[in-house]
Amino acid sequence: MDYVVFDLVIVIALLQYTNIQSSNGVISDQLKIAFEKEKITDVMVTFKHRPSEILSKISLQTKSVTDRGEKLRILSDELEILAKSSQINILKKLKEKNVGSRIRSLWITNQVSIGGASLDLVTSIAALPEVLKIDKIYSFKLEPDQDIQKKDDVHVEPPNNKMAYNDTISDKEITQASVYSWAVWKIQAPEVWEMGYDGQGVVVGIIDSGISLTHDVVYDSFIGTDEYGWFDPNKMGEVPRDITGHGTVCLGHMTGKYGMGVAPSAKWMACNCVDDGWRYREDWVLECFQFMLCPTDHMGNNKNCSRAPRVISNSYNTVPGESGEFFREITKVLVETDIHYVFSIGNFGSFCNSTGSPGNFEEFIGVGLTTIYDEYQTLSSAGPDPTGKLIKPDICAPADMVMSAHYEFGNDFIDIATGTSLSTPIVGGVIALMVQKNSKLSQKDVKKILFNSTTLAVIDEPKICGDTPDDQIPNNRIGWGVVNALKAILNVPEP
Repeated sequence: MDYVVFDLVIVIALLQYTNIQSSNGVISDQLKIAFEKEKITDVMVTFKHRPSEILSKISLQTKSVTDRGEKLRILSDELEILAKSSQINILKKLKEKNVGSRIRSLWITNQVSIGGASLDLVTSIAALPEVLKIDKIYSFKLEPDQDIQKKDDVHVEPPNNKMAYNDTISDKEITQASVYSWAVWKIQAPEVWEMGYDGQGVVVGIIDSGISLTHDVVYDSFIGTDEYGWFDPNKMGEVPRDITGHGTVCLGHMTGKYGMGVAPSAKWMACNCVDDGWRYREDWVLECFQFMLCPTDHMGNNKNCSRAPRVISNSYNTVPGESGEFFREITKVLVETDIHYVFSIGNFGSFCNSTGSPGNFEEFIGVGLTTIYDEYQTLSSAGPDPTGKLIKPDICAPADMVMSAHYEFGNDFIDIATGTSLSTPIVGGVIALMVQKNSKLSQKDVKKILFNSTTLAVIDEPKICGDTPDDQIPNNRIGWGVVNALKAILNVPEP
C-alpha cells in the first residue's frame, strides 16, 4: 500500500510539472521556480490588451478638456473599461473557485494581483486566451541599508556660521527657527518664501512606507483621510501609519514645518507600498499610483480624480541590474497625466552604471545627492542609464548629513541622515513652489526650468561614465547640477 501511495505522489508531481511546462510560455520561469519551492505564492496576471493601446484615443478625448480633474477622470474611466472587459473571465473563475486570497484589479496596467495562488489555480488561469503572462509578484528592498544613515556624534556647521540643526530640541521648544535644515537655505528656499511661494494651495503626494501622523512637522499639513489623503493597500486603515519610518523622514524634507521642508505650506497625501518585511511590493506600488491618479477613500471606493496631487515624490529604486519592467507598464500612463514625478536614483556609490529604476527612465526626474559644500556625494549612484544612452541622474539636491524627522519617537529628530531618499523630496518641494507660481507648467516645462536653474557641484575625482566626462554638464554624476529654488522660481513664467 505504501508503494501505491508513493507512486500516486509521483504521478501528481509529474502532472503538475507537465501542466506548468505546457502553459505556452504564459507562466514565467521565475514563477515556475517559486512553485518548486512553495505550494502557494503571490502572482500577477497580465492581459494581452495593454493600456498603451488606447492612450492615443484618450489623448484625443481630452484634447479640448481644460479641467485637470476631468482629464484624469476620462483617463481612469477608459482604463477601467479596458480592464473590466479583459478581466471578466478571470474574476468569474476566481469567484467560482471560491478563492479566499486577496484579489485586486489593477486598471492602471490591466493586471490582476492574486495573493496566495496555488499551482492548480495558476495553470487554469494560464489557459485563458486573454492572458498574456503570469509572474510572481515582484518586490524589492532599499539596498544598501544606508538610505537613511544615522551618524551619531557627527556635527556639521554650515558655511557663514549658520547652524544646521539643534540636537537638544524638546517638544516644547519647537519653533520655526529651531529645526532649521541647512539644505533648505542652501537651495535658497527661504528667499522664495519671502516672495510669497511656500507651497500654499498645492497638494503633494508621497508613495513610500506611509507616514507617522504623530510627528509635529507633518501633522498639520495632512490633507485628511476624509479629503482622500491616505490609502494603505495592505491594511486599508483609516489613519496614516509608517511601516519603517522611511516615509516620514522623506516627507519632512518636502513639506515639514519649522524650517525642515522646502514647501512648508503645501498639503500632503500618502500611500503605503511597503510590507512588514520592509519590501516595496509591485502590486502595492501600482495601487498607490492608481490612488494618486484618481484618489479614493481609504477603502478604495468613491474615486474623485479632482483630488489628485500636483507632485509625487518617490524615494525608492530597484537594485542596479535588476529589471524595472513593471515600472515600464505604468510609465506610458503616468506621462499622460498633469502630475510631476521625482524618483531617487539610488545609493549604490559612484560606480558607473549603478542607477536604479525608474529614476533612470527618460520620462522621470532622477535625483542624485550632493553635500553642504556642493560636492558630489560618493554614495549617490552614477549613470548612465542601463542603455548607456541617457545621462542620469538628471539633477541633485543637498542631503548629506541633514536633520530629519525621527520615524519612531513622536517629535524627536535624527541628528544626521544621508541619502538620495532625502534629496528626492527636496526636489519635489521645489517643484511644488514652481507649481504654486504657475499651475499650468507641464512635465516638460518643469524639467527645462529645473535643469536650467542649477548651481554647479564639485566632483573630487573626475572620470568618464558612459561617453560623458565629469567636467561636462550634464554628466553622469550630478546631471545638470544642484537644484536651486530661487533660480527656478525666477525662471517660472507668470501664468
